[in-house]
Amino acid sequence: MILIDLQMPEPDGLEATCQIHLESRNRDTLIVATTANAFADDMTACIAAGMNDHVAKPIEAKLLFECVLKGVQRG
Repeated sequence: MILIDLQMPEPDGLEATCQIHLESRNRDTLIVATTANAFADDMTACIAAGMNDHVAKPIEAKLLFECVLKGVQRG
């Protein structure tokens, strides 16, 4: 599982996700967005880019743990 910030400099988190999934060995890698952008449009963009989930900042430990647990159970 990769936790990736959407606001990274080149490439941003959305583009980085697309690049990661281009490699066949990474197609099933779970990717979770971490960002201060917690709007519905942001979540939609994350899912469209191939991310599996979204955790808003400031990150609450309980929510992050639940996200990781969900991802591990999925994988």
